[in-house]
Amino acid sequence: MATAERTSGWAERLGGAALALALVLTPAGLRAQADSTTEWFAPPAAESPSRGAPATPEDVGRDSEVVNPDRGTTLAVAPIPNYNAQFGFGIALAGMAFRKLDDHPETPPSTGMLLGYASDNGTWGAALMGIGHFDGDAWRAAGGLGYFKLFYDFFGFGTDAGTEGESVEIKQPVSFLFGQGLRRVSGDLYGGVRAQYVHSEFSISSNTIPPELAQFAGLTGTVNSLGLAPVVQFDSRDNTYYPVRGWNSSLATTMSFDGFASDSTYQRTYGYVDFYHGWAEGRQVLALGVDGCYVSGDVPISNYCSIGELKGIRGYQVGRYQDRFQASLQAEYRRKIGGRFGFAVFGGVAGISPTPAQFDGGDLRAAAGAGLRFQLTKKYPLNYRVDAAFGSDGGQFYVAVAEAF
Repeated sequence: MATAERTSGWAERLGGAALALALVLTPAGLRAQADSTTEWFAPPAAESPSRGAPATPEDVGRDSEVVNPDRGTTLAVAPIPNYNAQFGFGIALAGMAFRKLDDHPETPPSTGMLLGYASDNGTWGAALMGIGHFDGDAWRAAGGLGYFKLFYDFFGFGTDAGTEGESVEIKQPVSFLFGQGLRRVSGDLYGGVRAQYVHSEFSISSNTIPPELAQFAGLTGTVNSLGLAPVVQFDSRDNTYYPVRGWNSSLATTMSFDGFASDSTYQRTYGYVDFYHGWAEGRQVLALGVDGCYVSGDVPISNYCSIGELKGIRGYQVGRYQDRFQASLQAEYRRKIGGRFGFAVFGGVAGISPTPAQFDGGDLRAAAGAGLRFQLTKKYPLNYRVDAAFGSDGGQFYVAVAEAF
């Protein structure tokens, strides 16, 4: 048993880890929806000054960009250096295309992306992904497919396993395919459904296994998983790249059934609520975020809930603290300090437990940190960020495009 979730919350944690990896590497407007919610490629509204402006050549991509005036298509190619504790230092090469699909003044540009990635721990892969907006953004359609060969640490389950810190390296090739459709229900409220299919093979690549993980010595196998998920999202942010005010919340439950193109029956629910309040003409912003995850049934090992995944707190390696339930609370102060530069100070708490009923807050993990910001484009407030965060196990270093939540 293995994964259906490192592909939808990464495309539920990127094949869990593969799709998520693709998201961490891509700009904010392209990134949001694969966190098992709905914002995956969600650029701001095309003609709305409060939510952003149409993409232009000087705004999207630094190395290569071409505009086709007849078709209104903007093309961009950009390298994206990055770092995270799971995969180490890596670089992605992203080719992107932006285009409005109809003449409605409220329709944002749709986006397609071809992504290649490689990191210094041996992880590599490629993905093709996109989102379409139609009829004044009343309809949103997203989809993607890809292949990643992942290498990551497995610590076992529960708080004690994470505290001990003993791990083995997992090798996990992942192929994924997903599609999603959303319809505006009323105002800023959307509803729809997502389907995802994941094929995964996994094995332990470590030469030695710590005694604490001896029960997982035979961990190897192949997993096929087809998941269906109803999705609900409320999004009143004034800008999807750098919100100054508004709310963003989502809830999705992915369901897989044994015999229905899946090897096991289980459910994974992930939800979050983010709030943004800015002042001083948007130069200062306070962001608050809550997220939670719960899995039930015969769950693949890579689909458990982990501290630090998706919109979780920074300061802990993803996968070190994982169980069937996870919840976190965090806050971040963001400040622009002149030109394209800025900084952020953040902190939060998170915890895991076997069930929601057993989550009593008595063994929470806290973390805090700070980082620098650099706005990549003149028109879009899309930041490249470098963060350092410290938890009970030490420090973690993050280099990525777009805000953490």
